[in-house]
Amino acid sequence: MGDKGQRFQSVVVRSRDGTGLPKGLVRLLLTYPSMIEPLRFRTGPHCATMAGLGSLMTLLGTSHALADAPPQVSISIEATVPAGGVLSGTAYCMPSCDVPTPQFLDSEGAGVSGAFADEATSPQLLRNFVFVPDPPLVPGAYSASVTGLLNTATQPFTVVDVPFELPTFTSSVATESISEGDLIQCEVVGEDSLSAWFTQETRVRPRVTVTLTGPWAHQFYYALVLPGETPSQRGSTIVSQSFDVVGDELCFDVLGLSYVDDSVTEIGQECVSLEGLGVGVFDEMSGDFRSTLLGCVVPPTGYQDDWCAVFEPAFSSQSCDAFDLDACFAARRDCPQGDDPSAEQEQEERDARVIATGTGGASGTGGGSGDRSTGGGTGGISGDESTVWAGGTASSPTASESSSDAGGCSVARVRPGPALPWLMGAIALVFGVRARRGHRAR
Repeated sequence: MGDKGQRFQSVVVRSRDGTGLPKGLVRLLLTYPSMIEPLRFRTGPHCATMAGLGSLMTLLGTSHALADAPPQVSISIEATVPAGGVLSGTAYCMPSCDVPTPQFLDSEGAGVSGAFADEATSPQLLRNFVFVPDPPLVPGAYSASVTGLLNTATQPFTVVDVPFELPTFTSSVATESISEGDLIQCEVVGEDSLSAWFTQETRVRPRVTVTLTGPWAHQFYYALVLPGETPSQRGSTIVSQSFDVVGDELCFDVLGLSYVDDSVTEIGQECVSLEGLGVGVFDEMSGDFRSTLLGCVVPPTGYQDDWCAVFEPAFSSQSCDAFDLDACFAARRDCPQGDDPSAEQEQEERDARVIATGTGGASGTGGGSGDRSTGGGTGGISGDESTVWAGGTASSPTASESSSDAGGCSVARVRPGPALPWLMGAIALVFGVRARRGHRAR
């Protein structure tokens, strides 16, 4: 969804008496996680599970009401276009539907002929376009439109006779860190660990962002290059480029590339100071060093001591409770400071993990085998507390978002929405099956 990221959304399940929501219900949450608001249940001897179920239905009803909304199209385009110029804009279809091809009309309702150039199209949601009219447009009133299944969106624009002038630009510089050197990985990775890597060096390099403005700014796409170099990347009126350079100053050219032909226009040159930014290559671990080692059954060559160090808590507690089981037991046996557990001890811990979490992976790490309750990533289901994450940047319900009833149940605030009868039936079936099993057991 882009660099801005999505908001992680979660369902947190706590149990004080060893009981909890059935795995079937957790699977329902994982099947439809995309817009689930944070919800917190607390179950206990006097807490009615159905008290939380009503709020859960409200959540899922809201999510699916939005997901099932009829598709709507819209379009945006530059309000003023130079005579003889190209048309640039974005067409949308929401939620998540195929975007129709934009159409262009003159003031008499006649279609504008031409072709799309350098079109960046995603199959759903949005479609960035550049349209080259042929013949070129003369001054006057025009419109752009898209027609969907249920609506037509129209946006007027005006073609004006404006003298050509080079776009103006402003620039800013920041730094970014990237891995440098060979990738280092585990010799053997735990069954439930994600394969990761790190490097021994980090490169800090400048990243320049240029913003272009002016009546002719949208008539080019742009590239930032070192003097004398050929453009390898390009962007719109906001373009960024990283440079693998060192020193106290960086000079670069801003080039405008035509949508119509292969011509290149030099927009200008800029020099920015790198003093104090700390650019260069440094002997620092890059990548996810600690997490990589935590997943190793056999560590990378030369990293035995570092591998053992990350499992120190397991050695002192003689427990792999918070770790990947395969990697942790390997470290407890192979590291000098390990407690060398017996096969019986290992099996007891593995059995306890399955009972407590319903998975074979570490609580809170998303690992597991067998009847897995999580969909990978962070957050396993544990008997004490766990979180099911639904993608994006991390967030979770806070104490101020929840309230408690007299029986000890706490449910976070939720947004109202229509409940779905079929989903209510599915969840009722989950609880019905569980109740029948309990009745048979008695």
